[in-house]
Amino acid sequence: MAALLTELFTVEHVAELPAGWTRLSEDPAPTEVLPLSISVRNDEGIEKLKQRLAEISNPKHKDFGKHLSRDEVRALRQPSRERTDAVLAWLEESGIVDAEIHDDWVRVNSTVQGAKDLLGAEIAYYTFPGRPPMLRTRRYGVPAGRVAESVAFIHPLSNFFVKPHESDEEHAERRRREAQEARMDAELQKRQVPDEPINPPEGTTPVEKPPCADETTPDCLRELYNIRYALVEEEAESSDTLYLVAGFLEQNLFHPDTHDFMDKYAPHIPDSVRNISVELINGGTDPQIMSKAGMEAALDVQYALSLSHPVNVMYSITGGRGVKLDANGDPMPENRADNEPYLEFLEYMLEKEDEELPHVISISYADDEQGVPRPYALKVCDLLAALTSRGVSIIGATGDGGSRGVRYGDCRSNDGLKRPITMASFPASCPYVTAIGAVNQVSPPQVATFSTGGFSNYFERPDWQATDVEAYITTLDGRLSGHYNDTGRAIPDISAIGVAFNIYYGGGPGAAMGTSASAPVIASMFALINDARRRKGLGRTGWLNPRLYSEEVRAVVNDVGRISAAVFDGGAGRVPEVGLWDGNWGAGGF
Repeated sequence: MAALLTELFTVEHVAELPAGWTRLSEDPAPTEVLPLSISVRNDEGIEKLKQRLAEISNPKHKDFGKHLSRDEVRALRQPSRERTDAVLAWLEESGIVDAEIHDDWVRVNSTVQGAKDLLGAEIAYYTFPGRPPMLRTRRYGVPAGRVAESVAFIHPLSNFFVKPHESDEEHAERRRREAQEARMDAELQKRQVPDEPINPPEGTTPVEKPPCADETTPDCLRELYNIRYALVEEEAESSDTLYLVAGFLEQNLFHPDTHDFMDKYAPHIPDSVRNISVELINGGTDPQIMSKAGMEAALDVQYALSLSHPVNVMYSITGGRGVKLDANGDPMPENRADNEPYLEFLEYMLEKEDEELPHVISISYADDEQGVPRPYALKVCDLLAALTSRGVSIIGATGDGGSRGVRYGDCRSNDGLKRPITMASFPASCPYVTAIGAVNQVSPPQVATFSTGGFSNYFERPDWQATDVEAYITTLDGRLSGHYNDTGRAIPDISAIGVAFNIYYGGGPGAAMGTSASAPVIASMFALINDARRRKGLGRTGWLNPRLYSEEVRAVVNDVGRISAAVFDGGAGRVPEVGLWDGNWGAGGF
């Protein structure tokens, strides 16, 4: 009953339930097990890590390229003993003595009644369409003073962030619709480009179709972005460079689709490379059943393999609902095992030995930033910073909802005020992710109508982005003021073609589109750059963003947009800016 006798400091308060969530009238049993993960504050250590990351990512600093080891990152992540002790003492006073400590987490098995007493929280069942009920609360607190100063947040109490979970029929229908839209978009773009060179006026150059004008394939991408990577035969047979394509949401890779795609579009890649390694994380599964094939998995892996050869491409599947055990060691019901994949994925990666870490990770998943709890988003971003400090380059798609956001929402804030706003996406808005937008097939490139971009409400604008973004905001001359955060981190950073991608999916050919198509294209370029550097005895590229905005890099890339921000057309939900540039693998600076 400690919470009832102590003044509580509110840690999280959900003013308005996100769209789709409802509270059930049924009350949970007081004795129902409720596992809690308490994030212990370590602001000082994380700031030191970020400062060190800025130094090793600056070519002008004496320690440039000296990435941190696993042990160095682990040491910086450890909270002070005083803060951990404050949390443990509070738990012991409340009768909880079986706490487990891991880095900056304290994990306990509580009950519904225990959490109510401990946190002054009204625990209830909440549900989201297509998902089982979950135990959540809209407000909770901890004792003011030392405990409040030591607790960042408690997961997953107020986490109403959930990735959509579709039935097989819904999934198939949505993918059919997206493929049809991709074909229609491709046809529209083709009409803007002549089928044959136009007979120009005397003394001028004929207009020719750009690469990928009709369809997007590995060959036309290599031509479009100058991807030239020639190795002698014995070098091309192997590589120590690791490129991980991250998968979530039961996006299963069906290996026969990969082989069919390679036969058609990359026959030079040997069978041994096509048998891609799949890493299962947090209860992820890899069923080799055609009906379970994921279009996202097919798209990402097929273009990663075909564009980045001879780099070692891997695929990971992180389960969003991994099995948990209750206090007795028995498996908990599925509706209580609600681990969220980003935290689990990043913690898993950070546990890897230094030599096991990927050089590049491609993430083709995004959600509306405001739909992600702020404390949770800040924690995930800190883990992304920790991963980049170890030399990993992280590429993330911005999503496909334009200025309306990934979920095509109503452009209203969820703080109870329902203010008209534009939507950024997460995790692309985290400054340690290189955010990827999409352009269409015409020349010069123009933003794809679906490509999400904008300004973060969670993360401040980094110094390396300030000059470009502030110059852009000036050109708006006050337009849309109040509808976006003019001091926030701006996305995307880079854009690449994102329409009319040919793939093999579910046993046959298909088409795909989206920033999730653009992301593995850019990631493949940086995988090759890492491979070239490794063969020259150089280190990993690591955190990319400060160098992307440097004059050295910008001088040699294709400049297709003045800045990495968006101008918004709220009615159409379109983003006419595409980022700093559309990729050119031949670019210098790396």
